[in-house]
Amino acid sequence: MLYLKLVLIIITCALLPLYVFIQKSKNTSPKHKIMYFTGLIAFITFDLIVFGAFTRLTDSGLGCPDWPGCFAKSNPFSADHHIELAQVLSPHGAVTSLKAWIEMIHRYIAATVGFLIIVLNVITFKYRKQIKIKPYQTFLLLVLIILQGAFGAWTVTLKLQPAIVSVHLLLAVLLILSIISLYCIQKNAYEPEYFKSVQSLQVTPNENISYKYKKLMGLVGIGIVLVIIQICLGAWVSSNYAMLGCTEFPACIKGQIIPQISSIYWEQAFHIWRELGRTYHGDVLTLDSLTAIHFVHRCMAFVVFVYLTCMYLYIHKNNSLSFLNKWVKISFSILLLQIVTGISTAIFTIPLAAALIHSAGATLLIGSLVYIYWYLYFLNQAMFKKNKNN
Repeated sequence: MLYLKLVLIIITCALLPLYVFIQKSKNTSPKHKIMYFTGLIAFITFDLIVFGAFTRLTDSGLGCPDWPGCFAKSNPFSADHHIELAQVLSPHGAVTSLKAWIEMIHRYIAATVGFLIIVLNVITFKYRKQIKIKPYQTFLLLVLIILQGAFGAWTVTLKLQPAIVSVHLLLAVLLILSIISLYCIQKNAYEPEYFKSVQSLQVTPNENISYKYKKLMGLVGIGIVLVIIQICLGAWVSSNYAMLGCTEFPACIKGQIIPQISSIYWEQAFHIWRELGRTYHGDVLTLDSLTAIHFVHRCMAFVVFVYLTCMYLYIHKNNSLSFLNKWVKISFSILLLQIVTGISTAIFTIPLAAALIHSAGATLLIGSLVYIYWYLYFLNQAMFKKNKNN
């Protein structure tokens, strides 16, 4: 009965995005319907990631200490008695009515994304002969969302184990990057005029401009990898609740730019498999270990900022890459926002709004880089075709 009620709730949640999709895609071809639907799923997945960050920041990850329901109920309303009892037994514990709702809404959104991805797989298979993308590409999204759900369950059952929480976040990022990539592939195939610069290229057979774009694709690819590493470190900071490991800027703590920390605390900080707030020996994780976690994240932020800034400047100053200026400005603005909100969370002791924007900004930053990468990829393909025809 629990699973039946949860399915009904998920289908109800999915009705609104499905209605929006149906209204927006009237009188369009199947290929455009699938493209619009992919874009809609990307938008809801971004909302899921942001709400997941809100769940962590409000310490609501164990608002419902079981899975998939809340005290074996489909919603917190039905679990009121259990929630009140949990609060009586542990007044300062993780369970409150508000936290239970935050946790369950997060699960509802995640399940809605999963349901929409199933629908995407069905319509992709149905129109497989009329579209450019293949069923296995949308099936990959289904595999990722299933893994995401599994790690979401383990996040609860293993009591916010840092390694599990970090992988849960990383899978969410990989999922939205895969959806964005799928959308870009369809956009280029069905609406090539969207990439207007491709249509206006004037290339002669002797020009080796393609090499320049391949080189730049490599530079953007490195940037994507660096941001993914930084997101992983950020997830490790968040999952260990190490946001206050460094409370000053540009110093880290106690006026020290490089904190003086014993090697044993560094080892404890980055020992992967251990309980939340505990060392691998079961002792309480010290402030020095939390400082080490935060400091590494801060150092990597500096590396990412310098690398991406140099890459953006290279693109901006190169006249032959002027068509990318719009996206470079957007991506650089997001990068600056990340730096400002990251500093704010340390100096002002984690204001919720700044921390939430910081988490959302990480997804937007890597999303913008992936878009730029695909733009260059399609441009290079067009360049190759023009050279071949000439």
